[in-house]
Amino acid sequence: SNNPGRLAKAYWRGLTHAIIYALWWSPILIKNLHAVGVAEPLLVPETSIDPGIHVISHIFSTLTHLGIFGNVDEFDAVKMAIPCSRWSIIPKQKLGNSRPRIRIAIQPGSSTPQKNWPIACFLELATRFTEKFGAEVHFFLGPAEQHLYSHLIHFATSLRWKVSLITTLANLADDLISFNLYIGNDTGTSHLAGLLNIPTLVLFGPTAPEIWAPLGRHVVALREKPISNLSVDKVWDSAVDILASYMM
Repeated sequence: SNNPGRLAKAYWRGLTHAIIYALWWSPILIKNLHAVGVAEPLLVPETSIDPGIHVISHIFSTLTHLGIFGNVDEFDAVKMAIPCSRWSIIPKQKLGNSRPRIRIAIQPGSSTPQKNWPIACFLELATRFTEKFGAEVHFFLGPAEQHLYSHLIHFATSLRWKVSLITTLANLADDLISFNLYIGNDTGTSHLAGLLNIPTLVLFGPTAPEIWAPLGRHVVALREKPISNLSVDKVWDSAVDILASYMM
């Protein structure tokens, strides 16, 4: 848009309160929130998270203390904020001679390079799905990994993969719910997949899954430090186990 300030005002219009988690307090931030119509911004200083405490539990403890949430399940409360036309129910599809085609969604990037499993590993994994299961593989790319588009298209043409640029959160949610398995790094798309109840395999390196793993009832996390030490065989075995659990 040529007028981001106007869009911001439209987004914030009607909100009387905003709770901001930040590492530092800024009078400019408060001034800007007032300017777009937020009457009472509340800045919550970011504190260290206790080991083993999920970040969502950490945030909810603050909101509960403020009286914003009572006896609300954290998973359901976060899920309500996702603009998806419908929520996924895991289908139990038996694999046999007439087994349905397996659909695999992959998000190979994130905004932090240290959190990214090597793209060569994702390509090898996707190739195995195609060759062994005849799976349909679909790569989703956010702003941080759009530079991979031409590289992936080169392989996608011969292997009949699909590559899409993420547009809106709502469209991404509606796309993801049709897949049998999602695989990605520690990034926003992985959190969305977990909330959608898609069988989700998330690959971790520097960040701890016990704190940062996606919420969801069908989420599996694998971790190696550095993430490049995570072998394709280990990810493949975990992915096959997940597929077997939900499609047999």
